[in-house]
Amino acid sequence: LTPEEIKAIVDTQIATANEKSNKFEFLGKVKDQIPFVEGKVLKDIFEESWKAKGLPDKVVAEKKKVEK
Repeated sequence: LTPEEIKAIVDTQIATANEKSNKFEFLGKVKDQIPFVEGKVLKDIFEESWKAKGLPDKVVAEKKKVEK
């Protein structure tokens, strides 16, 4: 795959992401689709696309309220 093709796959996955999305889950989905791409290459393209979409860099896990 060329970097352009990898980016297209990454962008397709990220298209469904929003501010509350878990970045690592999305990266996992992308890795499942293109497992033969070198990890660093994929991660760099992923980071670039994620930022380009204006998504938050840090993933904040929502704490569930425990009701008694």
